Amino acid sequence: MKFFPKSVDNKENVHILLLSVIRATLLIAMVAGVVNQNWLVVFVASITLSLTFLPFLFEKSFKIDIPIEFELAIVIFIYATLFLGESQGYYTKFWGWDLILHAGSAIERVLLGTEKNKRKAA
Repeated sequence: MKFFPKSVDNKENVHILLLSVIRATLLIAMVAGVVNQNWLVVFVASITLSLTFLPFLFEKSFKIDIPIEFELAIVIFIYATLFLGESQGYYTKFWGWDLILHAGSAIERVLLGTEKNKRKAA
């Protein structure tokens, strides 16, 4: 039995897998936060988990199509910023964490914009 149906392409497989891993780590962090009574981790993980569903809700509410790459980039950025940065203390553990996030986000947006323009031109 395979995890992914045959009708789903590789890009969607990666998308589903990464979203599942991110959401699972957030759920694990929430449970660990409750057990350890670390309410900041519980709060940040629950907010981050709810925000991972935001692109899907935007697609349904506004009847727009968000490219898989862009949706995944949004979720990863939210996860890295809120969960890893705030509740796991990456901003203080790694001096360049903020720089890496902002630079990576900017580069990713440029690449996605370039790719979308190539598709429109073709």
